[in-house]
Amino acid sequence: MDDYLSGGFENAPAQCASVFRAILMATARPGTLHKITYRLAPPALLSPITAAVVLTLADQDTPLWLSSELSDEDVKTYVKFHTGAPLVKETASSTYAVCTSTQRPDLSCLPIGTAEYPDRSATLILQINEDLAPTQVILEGPGIEHKQSVSLPGLDTEFWQFVQKNHQLFPCGLDFLFCLSSGVVACPRTSKVTIEGDN
Repeated sequence: MDDYLSGGFENAPAQCASVFRAILMATARPGTLHKITYRLAPPALLSPITAAVVLTLADQDTPLWLSSELSDEDVKTYVKFHTGAPLVKETASSTYAVCTSTQRPDLSCLPIGTAEYPDRSATLILQINEDLAPTQVILEGPGIEHKQSVSLPGLDTEFWQFVQKNHQLFPCGLDFLFCLSSGVVACPRTSKVTIEGDN
């Protein structure tokens, strides 16, 4: 079997459950890093942490969009083989949208849910390039006792300004998962964002 077909979880039920707990904890405590120890062997464009998150969350009922930077044939085959998720060409049709911090889609095109069904929104999964400069932000809201400082590489002021507007759409809006080299950080729509230096 090709490497990219065998590079998933060895014990999918138990390992997916562990990764899912890390994602839940990250969402419950926005802005904090939650480690994922399983080191998958995905195709080169996907990091092991991004692969673990995608293989945990995606299934045949969750349309998945991949940015062009992450969507070579090996990645598409790997994701379809391990998740069964339908791959869509338009972000507007996605439940999960996967991209890098340097090649983000037009975020305004992602589904934000409706007043009746706010859960029919997308989650943006960003693979972080840790070699890039960060923008410092402060998160406040549910799951944060006072304030939580966040500094994620490659996410510029324009991105965080969008996240600020996204928060104002609550209960609609997007949720964000950031995949680093050791784990995952979340910024759900419930989190209010202040950009360092803003008045």
